[in-house]
Amino acid sequence: MLLGYLASGRGLVRLSLSRLRIRGAVLSDILRVGMPGSLNTIQVNLTVVLLTGLVGSFGTAALAGYGMGARLEYLQIPLVFGLGSALVTMVGTNVGAGQVARARRIAWTGAAMADAATGDIGLAAAMFPHAWLGLFSHHPGVLSAGTTYLRRVSPAYGFVGRGPIAEAGVNDHLSRALRITD
Repeated sequence: MLLGYLASGRGLVRLSLSRLRIRGAVLSDILRVGMPGSLNTIQVNLTVVLLTGLVGSFGTAALAGYGMGARLEYLQIPLVFGLGSALVTMVGTNVGAGQVARARRIAWTGAAMADAATGDIGLAAAMFPHAWLGLFSHHPGVLSAGTTYLRRVSPAYGFVGRGPIAEAGVNDHLSRALRITD
């Protein structure tokens, strides 16, 4: 609907597809940076879909418990992507200014912050699973399944933090900052 409105010429911004030219080099650069992130997102979502199907065979309580644990993982993604976006800007600025050592410190500090934030959430969920699960259900079967899931999986949530930061590492600025020697 928005594209139709913009193409109609009635708005302040007018979209003209007649002058649209796709430049191969630019498209290639965009895909080179964006494709790994897209593949990671597809992989994460397919894993959740497959596990949901598998866990569903154990009953509704197990499915609900797994679902609540998986949602806690999903809630961490915006936190880490926000940090990753800031890192790309700070590292890119410093690489552009020739301050590679500083860019490297920023990249590694940001990765450590992402690990710490998601790792702390994971440890808290493993130690106090009912604090999260109890927000959604008080059913004993759901709490049992969710507790089992969180105690086994959430201690590894620190890797959830590292994933998007490493994914941002495919960006030229971050990867150069982490590779370049002074």
